Amino acid sequence: MALTDASEDTELWERRRRNLNALIHYRGMKPSPLARKAGLGVNTVNSFLSGAAKPKFETLEKICKVLGLNNVSMLDAENPMSAIRNDLYGMVQRMGEEQAKEALEFLQAKYPDLNAALRETETD
Repeated sequence: MALTDASEDTELWERRRRNLNALIHYRGMKPSPLARKAGLGVNTVNSFLSGAAKPKFETLEKICKVLGLNNVSMLDAENPMSAIRNDLYGMVQRMGEEQAKEALEFLQAKYPDLNAALRETETD
């Protein structure tokens, strides 16, 4: 892994940790009840929240489910508390392949600037 890849990975995990802390606070929860509801050990949750460890993806999925997030990538967003984006992720996850294709084509046509920005990101 290149140095920039490592720093980007560190930045991503820091954003996830920060967003998770914000979501827990926003939902009025504490780490211990969250861990219990997710079927996880309190130390597992606390280790991530303190920045001491990076959890497995499956662990993040369990935490997100308890917090009402439809997708782990909501933790990567600038605003993980956006109900609109969360609902959109949920809809996309429930779509069949043909529905997803139609939705993608619609969004690409409706928002060509976002589609172009996505293509630029993919080539970087």
